[in-house]
Amino acid sequence: MKLIEFVKLVFKHKIILLLLPGLAALLAVFFTINTSREYYSQTILFTGLASGSSIEMEKSFNYLAANNAFDNLINIINSRETREEVAIRLLSQHLLLDTANEKYISPAVFTELKAD
Repeated sequence: MKLIEFVKLVFKHKIILLLLPGLAALLAVFFTINTSREYYSQTILFTGLASGSSIEMEKSFNYLAANNAFDNLINIINSRETREEVAIRLLSQHLLLDTANEKYISPAVFTELKAD
């Protein structure tokens, strides 16, 4: 197809080529004119303890540093102070409940706790 034939074809169907996109634009404006302009977005940014990656990408992966970080994390979890704090928080949460809630405590344990 030569350029002249293409131009003639466009002029021959100019009404369709103008009306359909115009109609589509009008419909898009009509259906979106009263939509809410508020949006909600949520994300979690994890730089990676195990991968060794960080926001500073020029740093290379250090296996020993990642291993050390995991060891520190496990030691914190297993420490006596952490266990005591978790136990106290759980006990206070259970004592504040009016009735047994399966999400937190079973009914049998709840009645035993309230009996003491």
